[in-house]
This record gives sequence, C-alpha cells and structure tokens, in this order.
Amino acid sequence: MDFITFIQQEIFNKKKQGKVKTAKNYEATRNTLIAFLEEKKHTTVLEIENINASLMKEFEEYLFAKQVCKNSTSFYMRILRAIYNRGILVANIPSCQPFAPVYTGVAKTIKRAINISTVKKIMQFKPNNASIEFAQDAFLFCFFSCGMAFIDMAKLKKSNIQEGRIIYNRSKTDQLISIRIEPIMERIIKKYDNPNHEYIFPILTGKKNPDSSYQRALRLYNLNLQKISQALGEGIHLTSYVPRHSWASIAHEENVSMNIISESLGHCNEATTSIYIKSLSTKGTDQANEKIVKKICNEPTKKKRKKTETYLKITIHRRFYEYNDKTDKKTFTFSF
Repeated sequence: MDFITFIQQEIFNKKKQGKVKTAKNYEATRNTLIAFLEEKKHTTVLEIENINASLMKEFEEYLFAKQVCKNSTSFYMRILRAIYNRGILVANIPSCQPFAPVYTGVAKTIKRAINISTVKKIMQFKPNNASIEFAQDAFLFCFFSCGMAFIDMAKLKKSNIQEGRIIYNRSKTDQLISIRIEPIMERIIKKYDNPNHEYIFPILTGKKNPDSSYQRALRLYNLNLQKISQALGEGIHLTSYVPRHSWASIAHEENVSMNIISESLGHCNEATTSIYIKSLSTKGTDQANEKIVKKICNEPTKKKRKKTETYLKITIHRRFYEYNDKTDKKTFTFSF
C-alpha cells in the first residue's frame, strides 16, 4: 500500500468529517514528506512496508537541516505516526516501530504569556485605524473570556449567548465551555453587533468558504498584533496564542487552582462523551475570571445593590440582635 496515497485518503476523510484544521495539518505533513522523498530518494512512492526507523531518522535530520524547529519536526512525526498506525491496521501488517528513534515530544519554548501591566498597556493603547482596533478588541476579548482561542471567537454566534453567558464547544477538543459575560466583554460584543449577521464578530464573512475567511482574518489579526507589539515596545511580542497563555499564567499567579484553570481553558483528557454527561459547576471559572477582570480593569464585575440600610448590632449573652432602618420600614430580627 502506497503511504502517500493513504495519507491523501485520510485528508479526504478529515475534510468529510468537518475537521478542516486537521486536514490542513495532514496536507502540510504530506507535502513535507513528498519534498523529502523527491530530494533524497528521487521518488514520491513510499510503500508502507518500507517505512522503518532508519527512514524516519533520515527524515528528521532532513527537517533539522531545513531549520525546522524541534516542535514542528515533532508535530510532523506525531501526525505520520498516527496515520501509520491506522495504515498498518488497514494493510494488516505488523509495526516495525519506525518512530522509536525520532523525537515526538513537546519541547519547552519561549514564554508566550504577558503580565497584568502589559494587558493594561494593551487596553490603554490608541489604535490609528479600524483594523488594528479590531485586533486590540479581539485580543482583549479572547483574554477576558478565560483565554478563548481565536478560532472559537470567530465561530461565536448570537445563539451562543444564553442568560448572560457564552456557551460554546471548543473547536479543538469539542469540550463544552460556559463563561459568564463580564462588563468588558459585553462592551466589545455590543461594539461589533450587527443585526444582519448571525456571528457575534465580523470574522467569518465568506459564506461560500468560511475557512478561507478565517485564515485571512487570522493572518491579518497576527499582523496587526505585531504592529501593536512594535508600538508598545519593551520586547513585547503579541500573537494569537498570547491571550490564552497569559490568562492561564495570571490565573495561576492569582492562586487559582490548576483544576479550575484546566476546566476554564477546556483542557481535558476524558472522552468527548463523558464531557457532555459530566456535571461541571461553573462557579470556579466565574470566580477565577471575575478575579482577573477586577484585578486589571479596576471595575466592579457585578451590579450590586446600593446599601440603604444601617445596622446596629448588639451582642448580649451570645445572642445577636439587629436593627434595620430601610427607608420608612423598620424591622427587628434576632437569631441565636
């Protein structure tokens, strides 16, 4: 069985399942593998039986020589390993463990998170055009939405807003996430409200090919974030990944438990089905996000009733007496 042809079948299957991003990752891996075969083997035919440890090690060295970073190389290898494992099942042949000698882990990278003071600087930044202004708002919305991914922001529809919350399924894991809409989030939502569109934000504008619209929007978003970075200076480097990493980092610094951070970000290793049937309280996520919003925005996150009563408390023999003066009404309460 030709492995390249099998990869193409897997790409077709992923597109059919609506997993467009996975299909694109498979395509990138296939193209890179074909380039390797053409340069080193002078062929684009690769029988699955001929995939061995020696070949994969040679492919890894080829990628390093092309200055592909360690994590990107590992990314290609993990994709090939997944497809290979499905392929040998179809071909009914034993595995020769071809990926044993190559790196398939995730290496530590430069810290992507920014601190609270930098988030405040982004809030105070004055954009000089509407495109950069939208990038600023999108960055802040993703951050204050518990580190929402840009792809999930792009897919948000008005139907995702329910009873003061944003309820959506994370694109990457399909995990159900519920976030209370904080005041700063609400202001950004209202700013871009268009009664003629079903989406909350003007990102997926192409009805015929929404994926192309998203890819264009993502490129423009990152380009404008670079401009904001340059304007802010001080070594700040903003990308579409930064809001997510930063929210998690700041939440951790504010002593939010790792369990709550994991749930808020949609990180879960359980099967998708168990995610839907599991009863998760949103209280922890709400408190975590409220804490961060209040820390940065210096504004109340909830509308609180004005206190109009005065209290006179007297403790006698462990009994608690309370006198409430509410406008014209006077009530006496006591408890033991």
